[in-house]
Amino acid sequence: MPFVTPYPPGVIMPRRIRELPVEYEAYERRLARQIGARLRDRRRQLALSQEQIRARCEVAQVAISRTQYSRIENGDSVPNAVELIAIHHALDVSLDWLLLGDAAAVATTSRMLLRSARRGGADG
Repeated sequence: MPFVTPYPPGVIMPRRIRELPVEYEAYERRLARQIGARLRDRRRQLALSQEQIRARCEVAQVAISRTQYSRIENGDSVPNAVELIAIHHALDVSLDWLLLGDAAAVATTSRMLLRSARRGGADG
């Protein structure tokens, strides 16, 4: 059976990142800066070093190099899905907040952590 492309005839999808539209590149840079700023602000709020965040990620069995974490936090790189999940656990924030910056998501996460701590304290 021949390979059938999901794209209409004549549409050629980009083969390399350099062929992506300029708008996408601008969006990706903006997203990287926004995610990086949120990570840095939350890490500082928790009074943790980059190394401590990386150690927390390694507990989740995700190794992020010092260089890569720095690039993410400085807005030079968008984290991949695995890195996002590990960082979300390390910083105790929602993925919505990491990706979108929803302030309510941080408040919801904090409330959930408080409830969990209270239940754990009452049970123990």
